[in-house]
Amino acid sequence: MGLALAIVGIVALALVLAVVLLARSRRRGAPPAPAAPRDPFAPGADTAGDPRLLKAGDMVEYLGERLFVRGSLRLAEGGFSWSEHFVDAMDGTAEGKRWISVEEDPDLEVVMWREYRGEPPLLPTQP
Repeated sequence: MGLALAIVGIVALALVLAVVLLARSRRRGAPPAPAAPRDPFAPGADTAGDPRLLKAGDMVEYLGERLFVRGSLRLAEGGFSWSEHFVDAMDGTAEGKRWISVEEDPDLEVVMWREYRGEPPLLPTQP
Protein backbone atom coordinates (compact mmCIF):
# COMPACT_ATOMS: atom_id res chain seq x y z
CA MET A 1 0.00 0.00 0.00
CA GLY A 2 2.83 2.41 0.85
CA LEU A 3 4.56 1.82 -2.50
CA ALA A 4 1.34 2.52 -4.45
CA LEU A 5 0.79 5.73 -2.46
CA ALA A 6 4.36 6.88 -3.24
CA ILE A 7 3.88 6.22 -6.97
CA VAL A 8 0.56 8.14 -7.00
CA GLY A 9 2.27 11.05 -5.20
CA ILE A 10 5.15 11.14 -7.71
CA VAL A 11 2.72 11.06 -10.67
CA ALA A 12 0.62 13.85 -9.11
CA LEU A 13 3.74 15.96 -8.52
CA ALA A 14 4.87 15.40 -12.12
CA LEU A 15 1.43 16.48 -13.42
CA VAL A 16 1.45 19.65 -11.30
CA LEU A 17 4.97 20.48 -12.51
CA ALA A 18 3.96 19.91 -16.15
CA VAL A 19 0.89 22.18 -15.78
CA VAL A 20 2.98 24.96 -14.18
CA LEU A 21 5.64 24.79 -16.92
CA LEU A 22 3.00 24.79 -19.66
CA ALA A 23 1.27 27.83 -18.14
CA ARG A 24 4.57 29.73 -17.94
CA SER A 25 5.48 28.98 -21.55
CA ARG A 26 2.07 30.18 -22.80
CA ARG A 27 2.27 33.34 -20.72
CA ARG A 28 5.54 34.41 -22.41
CA GLY A 29 3.92 34.34 -25.82
CA ALA A 30 5.60 34.01 -29.15
CA PRO A 31 8.96 35.68 -29.70
CA PRO A 32 8.74 39.03 -31.50
CA ALA A 33 8.79 38.84 -35.26
CA PRO A 34 12.13 39.75 -36.87
CA ALA A 35 12.37 43.13 -38.55
CA ALA A 36 11.28 43.20 -42.15
CA PRO A 37 14.22 43.05 -44.57
CA ARG A 38 15.08 46.33 -46.25
CA ASP A 39 16.69 47.02 -49.57
CA PRO A 40 20.08 48.72 -49.00
CA PHE A 41 19.95 50.09 -52.56
CA ALA A 42 16.46 51.57 -52.29
CA PRO A 43 16.13 55.11 -53.73
CA GLY A 44 15.97 56.69 -50.26
CA ALA A 45 18.84 54.65 -48.80
CA ASP A 46 22.38 55.97 -48.35
CA THR A 47 24.59 53.87 -50.62
CA ALA A 48 27.71 56.03 -50.40
CA GLY A 49 28.96 54.91 -47.00
CA ASP A 50 31.67 56.44 -44.83
CA PRO A 51 35.29 55.68 -45.84
CA ARG A 52 36.34 55.98 -42.18
CA LEU A 53 34.30 52.84 -41.44
CA LEU A 54 35.83 50.58 -44.12
CA LYS A 55 36.76 47.08 -43.00
CA ALA A 56 37.78 43.77 -44.53
CA GLY A 57 35.02 42.31 -46.68
CA ASP A 58 33.50 45.64 -47.73
CA MET A 59 32.94 46.48 -51.38
CA VAL A 60 34.11 49.81 -52.82
CA GLU A 61 33.01 51.04 -56.22
CA TYR A 62 35.30 53.60 -57.85
CA LEU A 63 34.70 54.89 -61.38
CA GLY A 64 32.50 51.91 -62.17
CA GLU A 65 35.00 49.31 -60.95
CA ARG A 66 34.17 47.11 -57.98
CA LEU A 67 36.96 46.61 -55.49
CA PHE A 68 36.87 44.48 -52.37
CA VAL A 69 38.66 45.34 -49.14
CA ARG A 70 40.96 42.38 -48.41
CA GLY A 71 42.50 43.77 -45.24
CA SER A 72 42.79 46.92 -43.15
CA LEU A 73 45.39 48.53 -40.91
CA ARG A 74 44.58 51.19 -38.31
CA LEU A 75 47.68 53.27 -37.59
CA ALA A 76 48.47 55.97 -35.03
CA GLU A 77 51.64 57.98 -34.50
CA GLY A 78 52.29 61.24 -32.70
CA GLY A 79 48.65 62.22 -32.35
CA PHE A 80 47.80 61.36 -35.96
CA SER A 81 45.70 58.36 -36.90
CA TRP A 82 44.82 56.94 -40.29
CA SER A 83 43.72 53.73 -41.98
CA GLU A 84 45.22 51.78 -44.86
CA HIS A 85 42.98 49.35 -46.74
CA PHE A 86 44.21 46.79 -49.26
CA VAL A 87 41.67 46.53 -52.08
CA ASP A 88 41.56 44.06 -54.93
CA ALA A 89 39.51 44.03 -58.12
CA MET A 90 37.17 41.15 -58.82
CA ASP A 91 39.31 39.93 -61.73
CA GLY A 92 42.24 39.25 -59.36
CA THR A 93 44.88 40.73 -61.66
CA ALA A 94 47.93 42.57 -60.35
CA GLU A 95 46.56 45.80 -61.86
CA GLY A 96 43.57 45.50 -59.55
CA LYS A 97 45.64 45.52 -56.36
CA ARG A 98 45.57 48.96 -54.79
CA TRP A 99 45.48 50.66 -51.42
CA ILE A 100 43.11 53.24 -50.01
CA SER A 101 44.43 55.63 -47.36
CA VAL A 102 41.86 57.37 -45.16
CA GLU A 103 42.96 60.22 -42.90
CA GLU A 104 41.13 62.99 -41.08
CA ASP A 105 43.66 65.79 -40.57
CA PRO A 106 41.54 67.99 -39.96
CA ASP A 107 39.67 67.44 -43.24
CA LEU A 108 38.85 64.00 -44.57
CA GLU A 109 41.47 62.82 -47.07
CA VAL A 110 40.93 59.67 -49.11
CA VAL A 111 43.71 58.57 -51.47
CA MET A 112 43.86 55.52 -53.72
CA TRP A 113 47.34 54.40 -54.73
CA ARG A 114 49.09 51.45 -56.30
CA GLU A 115 52.57 50.01 -56.48
CA TYR A 116 55.01 51.83 -58.76
CA ARG A 117 56.30 49.29 -61.31
CA GLY A 118 59.28 51.29 -62.58
CA GLU A 119 58.02 52.44 -65.97
CA PRO A 120 59.49 54.99 -66.51
CA PRO A 121 62.17 54.48 -63.86
CA LEU A 122 62.37 57.00 -61.06
CA LEU A 123 65.57 59.01 -61.20
CA PRO A 124 66.84 61.50 -58.63
CA THR A 125 66.88 65.09 -59.78
CA GLN A 126 69.89 67.36 -59.66
CA PRO A 127 69.62 70.31 -57.23
